[in-house]
Amino acid sequence: MFVIVLDTQESGPSGRPRISLSRKLVDQESGQVLEKPPDRPPYSGGGHFGPVPIVGEVLRGAVVNIEPFGAFVKLQGYDHQGILAVKLMYTHNNPPPTRLHTCPLLRPSSYIPA
Repeated sequence: MFVIVLDTQESGPSGRPRISLSRKLVDQESGQVLEKPPDRPPYSGGGHFGPVPIVGEVLRGAVVNIEPFGAFVKLQGYDHQGILAVKLMYTHNNPPPTRLHTCPLLRPSSYIPA
């Protein structure tokens, strides 16, 4: 799946970056941005956790875990996972399922499609 980085910020005492993602702002066939995300200040962290994606960057990702509030997505090219909140997965034309675990687009996978 394609996702776009909405925000990156430091989270918790570990300093591990928190990366917020959206699926609905990106065309899932081409990876083209459908709507520009809101402007956010750049995050300069990462440190010993490695580089952090840039806000507005479109990446491929694979679902690694599903929670009631959304899905954790492993980001291609980074040693990080981002959070994809339920409200940022679907458009009004394509509403979310009543249970995320039943959605075929969000089945955890161990690979990122090419």
